[in-house]
Amino acid sequence: VAVWWGLASTFLGRPVGGLLFGYLSDAYGRKPALIGTVWATGIATVGQGLGPRLPYLGASWMVLCRLAQGLATGGGRGGLAVYVSESAQKHIAGMAIQSTVATESLGTILACGLAWGLKAKLSKKQMLSWGWRMPFLLAAAPALYSMFTAGDIEETGEFQALQSQREEDRDDSFATQFRVILRDHWPQGLMAIGGLSAMLSLSFLNAMYMYDWMVKQGISSGTAGTIMITELGLSVLASSSVGYA
Repeated sequence: VAVWWGLASTFLGRPVGGLLFGYLSDAYGRKPALIGTVWATGIATVGQGLGPRLPYLGASWMVLCRLAQGLATGGGRGGLAVYVSESAQKHIAGMAIQSTVATESLGTILACGLAWGLKAKLSKKQMLSWGWRMPFLLAAAPALYSMFTAGDIEETGEFQALQSQREEDRDDSFATQFRVILRDHWPQGLMAIGGLSAMLSLSFLNAMYMYDWMVKQGISSGTAGTIMITELGLSVLASSSVGYA
């Protein structure tokens, strides 16, 4: 049950993180909100690999880290897309935004490849004892690099223009903006929520269960891993082509 709570907590945190960091992005700037998501993601990810072994404390620690990771992911995905769209030149904006999706898929390929490799090489006892920590701990290097270089990015010109306009508009609070979204844009909101829910549900079900299903059907772990990595690689190419189009 604790494992399922740990898995569910990150998805519960994502919509909350989207609202929280979306507000921070509009109120204080794209840059500080994006830096916040980078730091939260790095700390929460590496923190999972440093969780204590004590049963109840370890489970609680994992749930908290997964929740923090979900908050950061929910805010970081949209925040990064907004930052890139406002920073890129208009004629390559689509490709620039889609590159964030492609690089996320590349990260998934590396993480899944590492996890499948460990699972194939280690015994079940080793995997349960310390092997499961390795992907989280190895994320420390890229996480530290991102955390300490994120401060070098510049605020977008569009946000600075928005700030100037906001000084003239006294009725531009978060509550007012939220009411406008609910009143005028709820059909688009429902379409976006439904579409993304369907897409991400299939994506995560595929990533989590397809490998084990193939192994149970008699396919070797190496072949199953190769199939999954190939599938993810094709998704990178497909997403990149959509951005280019």
